Amino acid sequence: MDGVSGAETTGTNLVITGSGVNSVIPTAPPQVATPVLTPATASNLPVSVTMTDATPGAAIYYTLDGSLPTQNSTLYTNAVPLASASALRAAAFETGYTPSVAALGEYAPVLTTNTVAVTPSIGANATVQPSVSLTATPQGAVHCYAVVETIPFGLTPSGLSGDGVWNPIAGAILWGPYLDNKPRVFSFNVSGASGTYPLSGQVSVNGYSMSAGATNVVVNTSVAGSAPQIGTQPANQAALTGSTVQLTVSASGSTPLTYQWYFNTNTPLFSPSSNPGLSLPGVTPQSAGFYSVIITNVFGSVTSSEASLTIVSPVVSNIVKNINGSVTVNFVGLPNVTTRVWATTNLAVPSDWQPIFTNSTTTAGGVWQFIDVNATGYPARFYRFSTP
Repeated sequence: MDGVSGAETTGTNLVITGSGVNSVIPTAPPQVATPVLTPATASNLPVSVTMTDATPGAAIYYTLDGSLPTQNSTLYTNAVPLASASALRAAAFETGYTPSVAALGEYAPVLTTNTVAVTPSIGANATVQPSVSLTATPQGAVHCYAVVETIPFGLTPSGLSGDGVWNPIAGAILWGPYLDNKPRVFSFNVSGASGTYPLSGQVSVNGYSMSAGATNVVVNTSVAGSAPQIGTQPANQAALTGSTVQLTVSASGSTPLTYQWYFNTNTPLFSPSSNPGLSLPGVTPQSAGFYSVIITNVFGSVTSSEASLTIVSPVVSNIVKNINGSVTVNFVGLPNVTTRVWATTNLAVPSDWQPIFTNSTTTAGGVWQFIDVNATGYPARFYRFSTP
């Protein structure tokens, strides 16, 4: 008679008898419970991960590269801090037990979206001519972007900053495109009938279009005030290469007044400012041209006349040794600027340059002449001039 005796309980044996043969089959050992990871996944690094196991006395080992842990892996003792993308895998072990099934946790940084955040703000709201500014902040891998602001019917924009272009047919202002990821601030004013108007826009990022910030602007034509008026126009100037040029304008009107300077009519210089002056340090020949300023407040704007800036590189244009031994030196410098002539007989370092003449009268073109009557008897004589 065949038969089976024993209980199928962990730690006991099954005994199978039959035909005079007894077979002893040990039952499988119990398996350690799968570790629990808290949190089980995360996309907001850095994060700390804790591990627990329901099997008493079980030891947890883990890896951070997704490989299967063994008892040669890292032993878990305290929360594991993760600051970079990791695939945490953990298994638990206990003597007399089968190792647990491995738990897997995926931890990664927040996915970066390639976008440009556009934040609008309104200045002088509920006036005749509110001002609108848009702060554009590229985020992620932005290589090219443009900003479009839609202007609702009934409003007219003015005082566009930077390279902004108003398209009245489309009813929109376009800035860009810019082949970089630099943050920028755009601004403009609006005017129209009294009322509340919704403003909205779009931003094109790496060729993809998405919505930009939206806000409301309030126009109130009953507010009293005055548009800007220019008192003193910018003046024409001539300057030496490398010097600092200051351009100024004076204006009246309801405050605050905003000044936007331009070079050669359509190239904006710096950002709109409350400072009426323009400082140009270290001018070069490329700085020569025409400068103007648009002055704006909530009641309107006014454009100044253009001031010309001439840049002069001072030179000794000609030297002639006369029959009597004197030397005639011709100079090109700034008109109506005091200049000084220097001379030396030796260019070896240290050369001894001595001032020999100071001039305060030049032609309208800055050309003048000096005759060195004391040059007679020198085997060599060298000249230069400066503005003291």
